[in-house]
Amino acid sequence: GRWHPPGWLGIATAIGILLLAIALTVQIAAGNIAEVVQGAPLYQQRLQEMFNQGMAFAARVLKLKEVPTFSALVAEVDFGIWIERFAAAFRVIAQELIQVFIYVGFLLLELRTFDVKLKAVFPDPGRQERLRATLKAMGRKIEHYVLIKTGICALNATLSYIILSMFGVDFAGFWALLTFVLNYIP
Repeated sequence: GRWHPPGWLGIATAIGILLLAIALTVQIAAGNIAEVVQGAPLYQQRLQEMFNQGMAFAARVLKLKEVPTFSALVAEVDFGIWIERFAAAFRVIAQELIQVFIYVGFLLLELRTFDVKLKAVFPDPGRQERLRATLKAMGRKIEHYVLIKTGICALNATLSYIILSMFGVDFAGFWALLTFVLNYIP
């Protein structure tokens, strides 16, 4: 329309929406992680039962004299290494996420002075117009790509949620959120 908000308001709104999206994502993930921790003993018991049934079947088929136990298998696994790896991966993801937000913040802050810098680098008005047209075309294509990518990811996450819920999978919302987020990774 005719009304255009001031630049600072647009930047503040964009940063606010970005922070809100991060907060919601963290809240959903944290809530689900807490539920997983709370339900861990039940999952461990189910896993032990499934393992014991599988080993009993394998022992019958392979005619084994001794059936491997779940506790023997767990004793062979070094959980310290797995926890360290998980923590390291989480740390790297958090660092890169913070770096992306810093870049986005700087880009949003630089919008105010872009015209001044453009005129300093390209004093010829004809070159300025060509560059603006090129940047505008690139912006439209990037917006189009992100819009399509977001739509596909949302559709994928929604279908995942519906299917997981139909089959009674625990934490279907978390898995759908994870599906949505990981679909952005090429």
